[in-house]
Amino acid sequence: MENMQNAPVTMDKPKMATWKKVLIGIVVFVVGVIALAMWATSGIVKVAEEQLSLIKSGDINGAYALTSGTFKQATSLEVFTDFVNAYPVLSKNASVSFTERQVEGVQGYLYGTITAEDGTTMIIEYELIKENDAWRVVGINLTP
Repeated sequence: MENMQNAPVTMDKPKMATWKKVLIGIVVFVVGVIALAMWATSGIVKVAEEQLSLIKSGDINGAYALTSGTFKQATSLEVFTDFVNAYPVLSKNASVSFTERQVEGVQGYLYGTITAEDGTTMIIEYELIKENDAWRVVGINLTP
């Protein structure tokens, strides 16, 4: 009887239900897929945000430099400047939110909302292309 009193007490840990393990696995997988998609599309967002920042600071030449060769062939710096001046939401942007991102090979697409300092909002769409390992703007579309 004395040996029984000195014996270590072991308690079985409650086991996690199989459905909980499956649910945790699904959640981890979904979070991983979302993180991968955000990482894969971060390059196009960076270029669009950089261009908008340059436009806001008044550096139209810098913003134009982020456009593709095809864009530059079709659109002069003067026409690009006129476009920027026609939409004050670009030069007076307070924030931009891209709610949809898509990359298909060497083409990228962004869809979202841009808000001006005065509260004006517009739908903004970017089309980008990868040229010489760098993302470049092919076009910007604004919709009230």
